[in-house]
Amino acid sequence: MAYIVLFWGGMVLVVVGAIVWGVLAEKKRREALAKTVEELGLRLASDLEDSDRKMFDAYQLAQQGHSRQASNVIVADSGELRMVLFDYLYKTNSGKNSTTYKQSVVLVRSPALRMPEFTISPEGFFHRILAIFGVKDIDFEEDREFSDNFLLQGAQEQEVRSYFNAQRRKQFANHAELLLESRGESFLYYRPRYRWNADGIKQAMEQAFEVYRTLSAP
Repeated sequence: MAYIVLFWGGMVLVVVGAIVWGVLAEKKRREALAKTVEELGLRLASDLEDSDRKMFDAYQLAQQGHSRQASNVIVADSGELRMVLFDYLYKTNSGKNSTTYKQSVVLVRSPALRMPEFTISPEGFFHRILAIFGVKDIDFEEDREFSDNFLLQGAQEQEVRSYFNAQRRKQFANHAELLLESRGESFLYYRPRYRWNADGIKQAMEQAFEVYRTLSAP
């Protein structure tokens, strides 16, 4: 009996310890992010602004799971280009089967963007299996390397094909790890289950701008 009590007592301590560690780690991370953002002349907010939230809610990522939450929001806005970087969390299922997904996300919008709606992500073995069951992937026979590395989808296939000309396909080789969604004058991208640390903020902004140049080029 004593062993059972000690066992469950130890389990409770482990769970409580994990929760406390997680809270402290998040607090430390936010403090580091705030310091870096201040050095960049920007500010760190706790949630998305209403206009950004409304735009984000139209994306597929924002419609997955439940208990959705945005945090650690950084906004850089030049007037012509608005870049919103933030952490995003959502859960699937519930109880002991619940899974929490966390990733850093970048939302970019600009009137210079004129894109069809599409999603593009790294193509893996699982996607090739899904293709057998009819999941559509827009391939380019003249560019097998691109088609083998990326899963490209869009309702208006001909518009997406025209948009992904040889130059854009070549440039996307530099962003092979990203999952990107386009909605005309804005796009959203992230690496699933990846969050940047404070030292990665500047690099994330530079990458966002590089993706923007790729997508807005004539």
